[in-house]
Amino acid sequence: MTLKGTVTPTSLAGSKITLRSQRKSGTLWYIVTSLTATITSSGTYSKTYKPTVKATFRVQASIGATSSHAAASTAWQSFIVK
Repeated sequence: MTLKGTVTPTSLAGSKITLRSQRKSGTLWYIVTSLTATITSSGTYSKTYKPTVKATFRVQASIGATSSHAAASTAWQSFIVK
């Protein structure tokens, strides 16, 4: 699967974004991986990840604070790998 998105403002180009993935087991979420992508000059990022099991996952994108922008995170987005 490809984890991707767009960041505004594009002045964040070159900054690193962290993509955290968790897998659901019962009612609990367990950390699967943490990937890092670089924001392009157009404000986009993309990273490929191949889950090793079929399950329900969720992912969240986060960026640390810079000298001109506060830290930010997206809401968790859930999906099923069949």
